[in-house]
Amino acid sequence: MNMTSLKYMIEVEKCGSITNAAKKLMIGQPNLSKAIKDLELEVGFSIFVRSHKGAIPTKRGQEFIYLAKKTLTQYDALEHFCSDSAENTVIFSLFAPRTNYISQAFSNFVRRIGSSQKLHIHFHESSSMTAIHRIASSHHALGIIQYQDVQEEYYISTLKLRQLGYESLFSFEYMITLAGNHPLADYKEITPSMLKKYTEIALEDDGDNPLQPKKGKGGKRQIFIYDRGSQFELLTSIPGAYMFTSPIPDKLLKAHGLIQKDYPCPYGKLQDVLIYPKGYKFSNTEKLFLHELKETIHTLKKFHP
Repeated sequence: MNMTSLKYMIEVEKCGSITNAAKKLMIGQPNLSKAIKDLELEVGFSIFVRSHKGAIPTKRGQEFIYLAKKTLTQYDALEHFCSDSAENTVIFSLFAPRTNYISQAFSNFVRRIGSSQKLHIHFHESSSMTAIHRIASSHHALGIIQYQDVQEEYYISTLKLRQLGYESLFSFEYMITLAGNHPLADYKEITPSMLKKYTEIALEDDGDNPLQPKKGKGGKRQIFIYDRGSQFELLTSIPGAYMFTSPIPDKLLKAHGLIQKDYPCPYGKLQDVLIYPKGYKFSNTEKLFLHELKETIHTLKKFHP
């Protein structure tokens, strides 16, 4: 058994067929098929069920692929650790929701790293279930998930089932973000009826973002966006636009001429929770990021207790 065979197997599982995997790997389909058959002979069981629809992992094959992914991740980390290029390199990876205060903390964290150091950093904005899957599969060490209070039992049981550790970071309610010159800017409290004639900018996520608005509200003006980078531009350029968001650092609000208002949220509070492999020990780099994250949250709590 070698690492190349394991990589081939994982690509077949990812692509759903040997033909598609061969194209992705840029090798001949017969050669890939033989490599998979040789691997199955070596391990003593069928990894895939082959049909005209493609290649589907068997039950034991699924377990083997899961272990192989963990092995390859650890092997890659070991190779990187032993290589000369890893010396003086800051290695960091994070899966997190599309939340402005986390991005602010991440920026502060990067600024704290010496300019002479090499960087190898991955910052993924994703759904909570994607983060759980990635951390549980040992592809990444740190993740932040976000859910409503009413979803807590489901998420905590999922984390325990996937053998992940977790730590509560921040509990908050929806806020309305709008331009400083918005017609509702001077109102102390904004109610749902006051928003009917204005345009909501709604961040569309990949499946389970609790900040995602409910669709199908007749007559409501909504613009769905799929890239958080455009939200501030739209809020300031579209007359009367508003957006439901988590609390945003004051520095960012001032930079874009925005304000935030409390909103009577019917769904209760939202929870941001740090997740990691059970028993995992944070590196000094990860500790630095978590310090910046908690400092940012501490500052937010002063304005949004």
